[in-house]
Amino acid sequence: MPTPWIGPPAIATALLICACVPDPRPLWPALAGEQVAAAVPAGPVVPAPRDDWPRPLALDDASFEPEAVVLGARTGTEAGRQARRLGAELRAVQRDLGDDNQRLQAIRAGSLGNADRYQELVTAISTALAGGATPGDAALRRQLRGAYTILERIAGSVADMNDLSTTVSGRRPTVIGIAGSARAADPEVGTADADRRQLALVNAGAGHTARLLERMLGAISQDISRQNSHLAAERDNLQILQLAVANGEPYGISLANRAFVGATASPARPVAPGRGDRPLVVIRFDRPDVHYQQPLYRAVSLALERRPSAVFTLVAVSPAGAADRPVAVVRDHAEDVKRALIDMGLPPEQVFLTALASPDLAGGEVRLYVR
Repeated sequence: MPTPWIGPPAIATALLICACVPDPRPLWPALAGEQVAAAVPAGPVVPAPRDDWPRPLALDDASFEPEAVVLGARTGTEAGRQARRLGAELRAVQRDLGDDNQRLQAIRAGSLGNADRYQELVTAISTALAGGATPGDAALRRQLRGAYTILERIAGSVADMNDLSTTVSGRRPTVIGIAGSARAADPEVGTADADRRQLALVNAGAGHTARLLERMLGAISQDISRQNSHLAAERDNLQILQLAVANGEPYGISLANRAFVGATASPARPVAPGRGDRPLVVIRFDRPDVHYQQPLYRAVSLALERRPSAVFTLVAVSPAGAADRPVAVVRDHAEDVKRALIDMGLPPEQVFLTALASPDLAGGEVRLYVR
C-alpha cells in the first residue's frame, strides 16, 4: 500500500496532544482511552470539511398556461365546420393542461414547504448537538422522527408528480391528432382563404400547445429527478444524524454523500499495509468505553473530500504470540469500527478488514489505512 496521501498541515496542531502511534514519526493520532476523552471536548480532532447542510430543495418555477385559440366568423363550409370542431377539441385539451399546470404548482408548493420544515428540524437538531446534548435525548429523537416523516411526504410529492406526468403524456396523442387533422382538411372552392386561415390557426395553436406540453413534461421530469436526489442524500444524512443523536455528539453529512465508487475493471481489494505505511487513524481499546466515533468520522470525511474514491483498510493488530481470546477481541473491535463507518454512510465496498500481529505491541489496537 502506498503511503497515505493526506498530508499533515491541515491537522498537525490539533493532533499533537494524542499522537501515540508506534511509528516514531507519527502522522495521525492513536485515539485511545483517556487521551480521546480529553481531546474531543477541546475541539475537532480533525478539521471537518465545510458542510452546507441541510441544503434547500430547488425546483423549477416555470408555469405552463396554454394560449387559447380564437377563430374568426363562421364560413358555413364543411372545412369551416371542421376547423371549429378541431378548435373546440383543442381548447378542451388546453383547459385540461391549465388544470395540470395548477396541479403541478400545488405539488411544488407542498414539496418546497415540506423541505423548509425539514430544514428547520434538522438545523434545530444539529444546533442542539453542537451545543452539547445528552446521548439519546428524547426530544431530539422526536424531532428526528419528524424529519423522517417529512421526507416521506416529499416522497409522496414525487409519486404525485409521476402520476401527473402520466396524465400530461396522455394528452399528447390528442394534440398531435388535432394538428394532423387541421393540416389534412381540404377547404372548399370559393371560401378557401377563410377556411385556410382558420385551419392554420388551429394547426398553429396545436403546435404551440404540443411544445408547451413537452416543456411541462421536461420540467416535471427535472423536478422528479431533483426531489429523488434530495431524498436519497437526506435519507443518508438522517442515518448519520440518528447516530449523532444516539451518541450525543455532532458529525456532519453522511459519508455516502462524499464517497464515490467508480466503475473499475476489477473490484477494489484490501491491501495489507507495508512496514513504512502510516495509518490514518489508530484506535486503542485500552478501556471499556472508547469514544472514537467523532474523530473517526472527521478523519474519514476529510479523506473522502479529497479523494471520493478512496478505499479504506481496517487492520486488527494483536501482540505477537497473543492467545486466541485477545486476538478475537481485537478482531471484534475492528468489526465494530467497520459497522460504525457503514452507519456513518461509508459504502461497504470501500472498507475492508484484515489482521496482523506485531511484536511491538503490548495490547491490541485497530488501525485504519487509506489508499
